[in-house]
Amino acid sequence: MRITCNSIEEFLENLKHTEPGSVLKDMVCLSVTRKPLDGRRRIDAVRFDVTIQTSAVINLPDGGQYLLEYGEECGRDYMDGNQERPGTMMANSVKQALMEYCNSAGLVVRPGVIDF
Repeated sequence: MRITCNSIEEFLENLKHTEPGSVLKDMVCLSVTRKPLDGRRRIDAVRFDVTIQTSAVINLPDGGQYLLEYGEECGRDYMDGNQERPGTMMANSVKQALMEYCNSAGLVVRPGVIDF
C-alpha cells in the first residue's frame, strides 16, 4: 500500500499519527533535485526546475507495511544575472520543516527516495 501526500503538512500529520517505533529504521528519506531546463548540460544551464521528494516506510501492528510519500515541484531557479532561486528557497523551507519534526520525534533524515 502507498499513501501519497499533497503537502509537507499532510506528510508530517501522517507521521505524527504513527505508533512510536513504527517508522522503519527510524528513517525518513529526502531528496531535492535540480533539473536543467531545455536539455542543456548542468554546467551550461541557466534555468533549473527544483523538486523535493520525501518518503518513509511505516510498519503496521499486523506485520504489514506501507509507503508514505510526498513530492512537489518547488519552482524554478534562475542562475543568470539575477541569481533568483525561488525553487531552492521553497525546497529549503520544506526541508527545514521536515528536519525539525524528525529531530523532535527521534527520526533520522537520510538522502534518497524509497521505492517499492
